[in-house]
Amino acid sequence: MVGFAAGDIPRIALNLALLKERQILGVYWGEAVQRDPMQHASNVRQLLQWFAAASVRPEITEQVTLDLKWAPEPSTPQPCPCANTR
Repeated sequence: MVGFAAGDIPRIALNLALLKERQILGVYWGEAVQRDPMQHASNVRQLLQWFAAASVRPEITEQVTLDLKWAPEPSTPQPCPCANTR
């Protein structure tokens, strides 16, 4: 998984994917959530279940402390249309 929130966009060595017979897929996450919020909620629930059951173990390569003094004040939360569905 390659992700970024700011700074330079990471470069991927495509020859490694070919040599190791791997796939590289791209997802515009914001668009996927807007198009199908119910599916997004289902995906998140499944990921959390896997995490709780220790079925997935994310590789944590670095931890940083966030300086929240620059964060905006929270606004009134809006209910998600998919919050209470199963």
